Amino acid sequence: MVEAEGTFLRISEGMSYAARVRVQVQFDRNGPLFLTDCAGQPTSSQGDIEEATGTGYKDWKQGAEAGVRHALRVAKKEQYCVRVTHIVGITTDTNPTIVGAAAIQAVWQAIDYTPLPAEVARLESIVFGSWQKANDFVPDFG
Repeated sequence: MVEAEGTFLRISEGMSYAARVRVQVQFDRNGPLFLTDCAGQPTSSQGDIEEATGTGYKDWKQGAEAGVRHALRVAKKEQYCVRVTHIVGITTDTNPTIVGAAAIQAVWQAIDYTPLPAEVARLESIVFGSWQKANDFVPDFG
């Protein structure tokens, strides 16, 4: 099993985009398999760094799943099980698309995949357009 962490932290046109995702990845013939096992601590006030907990944060977890599935598909390595163990963000700077981008980076790091510059640019374009959608919009990176 390989553990990795992906971070998406950018500012574009005055907007903040921030998320961090930790994953555990291992080969599995039945893959792709996606699991979430987040045990973050609840946050007490707006503006604090938030950790996805075991319950709640459904949209962030769905964003992570979309990112994981995209990362495996692009890398042509779908026979893996990916467990998301930690999602961190801030309500004002994080949405499911940004979480998905961080998850993509974590998976690619874990499986030692280097994306083409065009893929990175396409991913950033999707993320930079994400604040134009509802805050809980779950992306389709495909």
